[in-house]
Amino acid sequence: MKIFNYGSINIDHIYTVDHLVKPGETISSSDYQQVLGGKGANQSIALAKAGANVAHIGRCSQADAWAKKSLETAGVNCALTQLVEQPSGHAIIQVDQQAEN
Repeated sequence: MKIFNYGSINIDHIYTVDHLVKPGETISSSDYQQVLGGKGANQSIALAKAGANVAHIGRCSQADAWAKKSLETAGVNCALTQLVEQPSGHAIIQVDQQAEN
């Protein structure tokens, strides 16, 4: 059985901070990571890791072709995943010292 998953492919920008930013506050981060994210991409990877035959249907920017490659490396069929000129979706995530986000 093949699973077709139609969903988001986002780029997560993760900032490690001492505490979660309060309204009107500006703080510096101690670390920064850019990783593959998006509910759809996360589901496809989880399915592939569980042994499912999964094809991901979605789009991401040509500038973020590494995201599509990450899906493929995880075992996701990306024949229906398009690289487009428009920017990829993204999320900004704060993670504090207690790993709360």
